[in-house]
Amino acid sequence: MCGIIGVINTKRAKTDIRNIIENKLDAIKHRGPDAQGIFIQNQYGIGHCRLSINDPTPAGDQPFIFQNIVLVCNGEIYNHEDLKSDCADYNFKSNSDNEVIIPLYLKYGERLLDMLDGEFAFLLIDLGKNKIIAARDPMGVKQLYQCKTDDGEIWFSSEDHILEDLSNDIRPISPGCYWTVTNPESRYYVRKWWDFSGPTSHGNNKVDYKELRELIIRSVRKRLMSDKPIGCMLSGGLDSSIITAIAAKYHSEKIRTYSVGLSDSIDLPYARQVADYLGTSHHEIIITENDVMSGFKELFRLGLRGGVLYGASPLYILYKYASQFNPVLLVGEGSDEIFNGYALPSENIFSDEFIHDTNCYQISILSTGLLRRADIASMANGVEIRVPFLDKEVVDYVMQLDPKLKAVSKCKIEKYILRKSFNGFLPNEILWRKKLATAKGYSGDFLKKFRAATSRYKHAYDKNDDAPPIHNYYNIRSDSILIPKLFFGCELYEKYRSAGAKEILLDTDNETKKNISHILESYIYDKNNIKLDLISGILDHIGVKVPCDMRGAKISFSEIVNNSKLISLSLRYEM
Repeated sequence: MCGIIGVINTKRAKTDIRNIIENKLDAIKHRGPDAQGIFIQNQYGIGHCRLSINDPTPAGDQPFIFQNIVLVCNGEIYNHEDLKSDCADYNFKSNSDNEVIIPLYLKYGERLLDMLDGEFAFLLIDLGKNKIIAARDPMGVKQLYQCKTDDGEIWFSSEDHILEDLSNDIRPISPGCYWTVTNPESRYYVRKWWDFSGPTSHGNNKVDYKELRELIIRSVRKRLMSDKPIGCMLSGGLDSSIITAIAAKYHSEKIRTYSVGLSDSIDLPYARQVADYLGTSHHEIIITENDVMSGFKELFRLGLRGGVLYGASPLYILYKYASQFNPVLLVGEGSDEIFNGYALPSENIFSDEFIHDTNCYQISILSTGLLRRADIASMANGVEIRVPFLDKEVVDYVMQLDPKLKAVSKCKIEKYILRKSFNGFLPNEILWRKKLATAKGYSGDFLKKFRAATSRYKHAYDKNDDAPPIHNYYNIRSDSILIPKLFFGCELYEKYRSAGAKEILLDTDNETKKNISHILESYIYDKNNIKLDLISGILDHIGVKVPCDMRGAKISFSEIVNNSKLISLSLRYEM
């Protein structure tokens, strides 16, 4: 993993551009402390700071330059050896997996993106055609941002905060897309599962547990590719335990594992149990409240905001410790989003479409939420994370299953199909352990301890003139708009968003009730016998507030829409 910076359409003197790029590389040198490289010609400037993972020799330093092609890349191309067989006419200068992008571009142009299997963000300049391509992996594991200055320069970077002195309009390159001057957002990764068309035509109504298990095993094994030691983040929960079990089984060396928590952590004993069972070299990091607040302050400085912040500080501390031994860690992010792990009560309550659309929505905000958090917390310490559950093959398979298979009920625990696929890999008390919120795993009352203190610090910090601005793309209140149709299709939302309003409060007028009615009616099965405590979380997400004294009640759908005591709508968008 590395850091990249680039500019096109610049009219500045070459020395001025070099100074700017050098300063910005210095600002993100934590991403790549091993080497730096800069290329400047005509209207283009490009820079790279390297965390050397594959081919750590100088031959692997970037930018890579061949004839008129210049490349900088952050990430890993896991199938690079197979792809090299299609590049017989190219003389490779290194053993870096990234270099294969150049001959593939020369042969296939933008179509090369369909061939890459990896987690990556890159900038490629074709000086002969006066062209630049900025591209990002299908799920957005690697971060890449762009902005346009008042004088027409277009800048790109791995971290948004280093662009803040150039523009107030900083945006991410969308996952699974590439950017060119003529086509600012072209999608190359086609999500065949995105549009729901019913369980029969949409997905498989049976799980091949062996096939699912082999897909995940293959995803982990390909991510063991490294010339540097690889470790695993092990929380003691299901997802990280499965990843660690596979890595421990197939890696040629003994795996180091890392867990973190306060002294009263609920997760630490479970992580210890998994490590003992698998025989890993386990590191348990006990942190104090002062450690957590110090981590929060550093993450604030790097621009992290929103609900993902609360679980970020312990991870930041874990990555800082792990960087002494392992510059590469496998993590369990992404499992909850594709396997319906957030345990929404769905079986016999919400429709198949609701389950599927909710998973799609959760995937869509990963890149600006949990993956952004992971990138900031890990790369601040020079650690590359790899995310096996977000392998394209795994996501495509799971998201094309019949949504009923991922439903949660009193008789079926969340992520049942994942658990069943790995029967025998872990102790049953780990494999069938109910999901615990990340923050609660660090400490039973983690949020109670730190939410107020963090809010006070945020208020003071944001009033500081040096505080980084909060950008639109990750500060939209996604927790207020969980239901996808409201986020993607609601005319009210689009109207207010296009107006650029910072906060919108909508009264419960007829238009709003109509929208609520349409959304709920399409998702709820039994409209005459709705138990409020089962759907209060969903209602809350779209602004329907359920008073505590009504939580146990059963009412009809029409009463939800018309009950003045029940509805107190407040859809809030901070933009």
